[in-house]
Amino acid sequence: MKKEVKNLNTFSVKIEKEKKGYSAVVLGINDVCASEGKTYEDVLKNIEEALELYVEHLKVSKPKPIKSNIILMPIYA
Repeated sequence: MKKEVKNLNTFSVKIEKEKKGYSAVVLGINDVCASEGKTYEDVLKNIEEALELYVEHLKVSKPKPIKSNIILMPIYA
């Protein structure tokens, strides 16, 4: 019985409370990947979408294809 091995990319996300909502930035990548939202849930959804677009860009621009399931690990400031 074969086990399917998934390639997971884990990203650390710094989330900060702002005057009007929240901001989020992905840590540890060379490019800037950031987002904002009115609520904590909004900013999580928005940064996940931004990361999905970032990973899609990597799939297109890199010769070696990558497969990714995104796991968000918020770091509170």
